[in-house]
Amino acid sequence: MADGSGAGRFSHLELAREHAGSGPTWVATLTDHTILDAPPLDTLRDELVRVVEAGDGLPLVIDFSRVDFLSSAMLDILGQLHRRMASGRRALRLCGLRPQIRELFKVTKLDTLFPIHADRTEALAAG
Repeated sequence: MADGSGAGRFSHLELAREHAGSGPTWVATLTDHTILDAPPLDTLRDELVRVVEAGDGLPLVIDFSRVDFLSSAMLDILGQLHRRMASGRRALRLCGLRPQIRELFKVTKLDTLFPIHADRTEALAAG
């Protein structure tokens, strides 16, 4: 992943190395419109963990702009990622949450745990 060539290696996300004001950042764009079922969720979790573990110590933005619905199991995955990223003092930001998903984050108070931005541009600028 050091060269940013994550394309083709993932089935549930697209990975790009972007440059923000503070330097390079990984952006993982989730590609599924619904994130509900166990088998795809397991694969997505494994893919995101791979990004975090091999992420060259860089911050990570997860882009939800293509996601219409997600299960609470995805919230657990995000919690796991947050712990992994925090232990390495790396930033994890979210962007592109549709209103109904943003409301889920608000109700579960996860909006206080994750910096949530309107879009990729805003999330990168915050870094």
